[in-house]
Amino acid sequence: MSDQPGPSHADPVYTDEEVAAQARQHASVLPYLMTAFALECGRTPDEAAAFVGRDFAPGWEAARGQGALVVVRSMALNLVAAGGALRSLGGDEGHAEARVAGLAGEEELAFMGPSREEAGG
Repeated sequence: MSDQPGPSHADPVYTDEEVAAQARQHASVLPYLMTAFALECGRTPDEAAAFVGRDFAPGWEAARGQGALVVVRSMALNLVAAGGALRSLGGDEGHAEARVAGLAGEEELAFMGPSREEAGG
């Protein structure tokens, strides 16, 4: 046991690891929250994904001409930053694939509302 006093509830001090873990948890459920909102508004998960895609598409312009592997690597980094675990990444300029596991689990999905099937998973 350390002689140093720990943070109290009156003086919350968070470590970088605590903040990062909380951010990953929140980011990992955003697609499911987006799906739940779309369904509540009478929209489909595909329509919600298309909306997000249109909003983010201009940001991908910098990747044009760099090949599939560069794009997939960037997408995989986003998923890992949201709490996923990269299982594999490979490909070339014409075709690339990443496998990422460990995003929102059943408990998070149950909290968000839509089933895995409704979320398109």
